[in-house]
Amino acid sequence: MTRSIALLFALLTVPASAVTLAPLFQDGAILQRDKPVPVWGQADSGEKVTVTFQGQTKSATPSSDGRWSVTLDALTASAEAADLVVKGNNTLEIHDVLVGEVWICSGQSNMALTVQRATNFEAEKAAATDPLIRQFLVRKASSENPEANLVGAWTSCSPGTVRNFTAAGYFFARELRKSLHVPVGIINSSFGGTPIESVLM
Repeated sequence: MTRSIALLFALLTVPASAVTLAPLFQDGAILQRDKPVPVWGQADSGEKVTVTFQGQTKSATPSSDGRWSVTLDALTASAEAADLVVKGNNTLEIHDVLVGEVWICSGQSNMALTVQRATNFEAEKAAATDPLIRQFLVRKASSENPEANLVGAWTSCSPGTVRNFTAAGYFFARELRKSLHVPVGIINSSFGGTPIESVLM
């Protein structure tokens, strides 16, 4: 099969009104414990959407603009990887989802400073072996108007990845791990030299 034919086949087999998830819901995500958890995305306005996670199933019907949202009942902290499954005209499976503490780390250059620029980086890198600390790094962008989406990805802490974690956020997350013994996710939306009103979240 040629590349052009394969591309055409792929386009023909994907529903035009495919259900999508907000960018925060990706493989490796951490969801907040002990509180109701909203899950949201886009779909066709007439499409029924169901979300299943840890034995819960919630349903929603998108509004006229295609936005949908469900709220999962409060979840217990868990370091056991689970799948978040969303079904509409298509099915999305998000893997390796944990439940624990989730904190937004936002600010200017002091929050944007990464672990690789911290004191004793080589020692910190060698000690960064806890995959239950994860960062969602928001790609830097600004806008004069509110935005509905962002670009980013979840990364587990390791000697090979910790260099790009916010230093303040990482050391905070590490202390939380020591005291609470639950997974910790940090959402790094820092952007040096900007007012918070213009940073996409």
